[in-house]
Amino acid sequence: KFGFEIEQISKQEIEDIAVSSSKVRLYLKEGKIALANELLGHNYSLSGTVIKGKQIGTVIGYPTANINIDDPIKLIPPAGIYAAIAKFKNEAIKGMLYIGNRPTIAGKDRSIEMNLFDFNKDLYGEWLTIELVRKIRNDEKFASLQEMQLAIAEDEKSARVILGQ
Repeated sequence: KFGFEIEQISKQEIEDIAVSSSKVRLYLKEGKIALANELLGHNYSLSGTVIKGKQIGTVIGYPTANINIDDPIKLIPPAGIYAAIAKFKNEAIKGMLYIGNRPTIAGKDRSIEMNLFDFNKDLYGEWLTIELVRKIRNDEKFASLQEMQLAIAEDEKSARVILGQ
């Protein structure tokens, strides 16, 4: 009727796990990014425009590109720190992604922001696609910005190892 055919394929498994969109969504919702990526056959990604943030990252030595995800039904993984790769034009830039409401600075709205390693260009208004590679840790509230800065330094070390840098 609509000019296309449907072909049913047999159940697909990866390491005894049945591949399904439901399973991928479940893994993403649980922050099990590496497992979701394995079932997808590629890294799960988020895309959006870089917008101005509160500049806290710059103050503590970890500037971020804040991303506005304009797709209202896009599944956003849970709050935490992730090893990730940003795609900007023809560049792939390794870094770490933060998803959360910034509890240390009493933030209220969810923020999605990426610290790009060894990268220093103005990205405001630019479109970024961020591939999530693996979750490093859950979001948490720190007693001070200095304590948060120390945790971010450890996150950077972990992300660089995960990303082979």
